[in-house]
Parts: sequence; structure tokens; C-alpha cells
Amino acid sequence: MRQIWFATGLALATAVLTMGAEANETIHSEYPLTAGGKIQIENADGGVTITGWDRDVVEIDGEKHARTEADLSHVNVEVQASPGLVSIRTLAPREGGVHGGATLRLHVPRRATLDRVESSNGFLSVSGIEGEARLITSNGAIRVEQFSGRLEATTSNGPIQIRGLRPDPASLLVLRTSNGPIELAFDGGPVPSVRATTSNGPITAWLPDGASARIKASTSNAPISSDFALATPAGWRQGSTLEATLGQGGNQLDLHTSNGPIRLRRGAPKESVSSRFTPHGPR
Repeated sequence: MRQIWFATGLALATAVLTMGAEANETIHSEYPLTAGGKIQIENADGGVTITGWDRDVVEIDGEKHARTEADLSHVNVEVQASPGLVSIRTLAPREGGVHGGATLRLHVPRRATLDRVESSNGFLSVSGIEGEARLITSNGAIRVEQFSGRLEATTSNGPIQIRGLRPDPASLLVLRTSNGPIELAFDGGPVPSVRATTSNGPITAWLPDGASARIKASTSNAPISSDFALATPAGWRQGSTLEATLGQGGNQLDLHTSNGPIRLRRGAPKESVSSRFTPHGPR
């Protein structure tokens, strides 16, 4: 398989701008990707936004940023492209006091596999994907909209918000944050299997009328509440643990937090995603 390496200083269209005390360089490039191809991203000190579209092309836009133009010259966004894989890596050395990173915005084929999308310090936002996604950030929020398929989302410091989950009973959602709330909302249809865990924050699941699932929930320092009538074991009292059946049962919603309430809500959030979601971390 033929592989081609590109660096932002060579093949990517760039333009250097200085805004205030920070130097910036814009990035733009496009690469073909076959149906079902993989996307891998390892970004440094900046957010990543990915939007699905109906073209077999990966379009990359964004900016490199650093404190000075001298620092900016040490920040590189490298792309490895082949018909079945586009791999993007931001290189920002910390030696010698260099501070910099990149903010990336991508359009990708709707059915691409987001094999691993990672930022060391920034938010991750994904919308319009039908497939698999593995999202990791060490300091920032994660937002996913209009998604169907298998999803793994992990942040060590920030909220996780999942909206517009499309029916896919065979999929699995694994959501983890060590410091922040988790909110997920389903569009309708069969509820997929969910494992959501946070050590410091509430968990809210929005479910449509007629939803069916098995519920397993626990919190050590707050109540569990539900807008739905649940079938619970004899002798159960409302408190900090719950094992119950919603509707006809089915896949399991496994919800755990050590410090915050757990809420099962009917319908959909009234607010738009943009009105409530504030990215954490740079850009």
C-alpha cells in the first residue's frame, strides 16, 4: 500500500498570522478515503471538531498556534494518508520552553471509523457519524451529536454530552469522566447498551416515551429519580441504588457516579446543544 507523508510546512496550504501576543498558522488539505476507512488523530493543546458528510474525502482545516512565531516553527501537523487510513498527528515539543498546539476541524465520510481521536488538552466534538468512534481527551469536554454505532468517550476532566443518539440496539456506549457531568439523549427506537461512569458529577439520561431498558444505577452521595414508572424488586426503596426494568426491558443502562444525582428524564432536553455545551480546555 502506497503511503504519503505530508507536513504543514511543505504540502499543506498555510498562512501565518500574528494576532496579539500569539502566532497562528492556518491549515487546509484534503485526502481521499475509501468507504469504511479509518481516521486516527493525536492532537496537542487544542480542540478537535469532526463532522460527517456524504463525500469519500477527508477535509482538514484548522490553525496551529504558539506564543511566538519562533515557537510556531516547531509545531507541525503531520498527515499520513492511504486509501483506507488518514492519520493526523500534531507535534509540539515542550523542550526549550516551546508552547504551542493546534485546533483541528475535519469533514469526514459519514461511515468512517474514528479509530482513535485524542487530544492532550482540548475539547472533542463529533457529529453526523454512522459507525464506531473512540474519543479520548485528558482535559476537556466531549460532545457527540447525531450518532449511531459503537462509541467510547473518555475524559479525565470535563463533561460528556451525547445528543441525538439514533436507534441501534446492537451498539454499545461507554462514557467515562473523572470530573464532570454526563448527559445523554436518545432520538427514539431501541435503547442501546450504555455504561456511563463519573466520579464527580450528575448523570442524566433522556428517554423517549415507550422506551424499554434494564436499569442499573448507583450513587454514593445523592438520590436517583425517574420520570417513568419502573418495575423494581419487592421491598425496594428510593435511594442511592437502583436495579429496575423500564417498559419491556432489553439492553442495560449502567449508570454510576460517586458524587451526584442520577436522573431518568422523559422526552428531550429543551435547550439546544450549543446553548448548554461549553468546551473546556484550549480552543
